[in-house]
Amino acid sequence: MQQHNIDKFTLYKEIGRRVRDMREYYGFTREKLAEFADISVQFLASIETGQKGMTAHTLYKISKSLNVSTDYLVTGKTPSDGDSKIALLLETLSEDEKNFAENILTSYIRGLSSRETSALQNRNTITNNNNA
Repeated sequence: MQQHNIDKFTLYKEIGRRVRDMREYYGFTREKLAEFADISVQFLASIETGQKGMTAHTLYKISKSLNVSTDYLVTGKTPSDGDSKIALLLETLSEDEKNFAENILTSYIRGLSSRETSALQNRNTITNNNNA
């Protein structure tokens, strides 16, 4: 069996950095993520700085709020369970190619999000005009 020698404070810092990185990636303030995860802003700050650990339940709530796996927050890796064709494809790429693919996917997903927001705004405008 492989030994994993990492002290808990180093682990706390690594998890906290990944939480902060994902929060910033999504453009959430600490206040917004704390609200989503139902924890205090002060506790979230302590997690992000590696000063405190958290229960499995809090880890779960944060991961769901950030739409990432608990595996990612703890290890920095996403599970490759065979269900994700994208993950399997990415494993064959160099780091530069992975970064390029990530930029393309990020742009694509943000574009989808923008379209959904526009569609919702248009639907609300039509509904408001029909109610007038």
